[in-house]
Amino acid sequence: RRELRPGFDESMDLAGEVLGARASKWRRFEALCQQVIGTHGDPTLDAVADEPAGADAGNDAEALEEFLEKESARWSALAQPAPISA
Repeated sequence: RRELRPGFDESMDLAGEVLGARASKWRRFEALCQQVIGTHGDPTLDAVADEPAGADAGNDAEALEEFLEKESARWSALAQPAPISA
């Protein structure tokens, strides 16, 4: 998809800045992949568990709510930031 290419090229350039200008394209691409997995998790580990149930659930709203609750729980381990005094 051509519309995604500028963003990909920019990401590869940023990876080059982090890894060094002499980093090969595959090293840069590997760093991008690691960033995506670090941000969104490994899709192969829980892809089926993360998908809301389809027609088998009987009620799409309940299935969506259950999916969103599970997704929210995955982020609950993040620490809350310290309050900032004004």
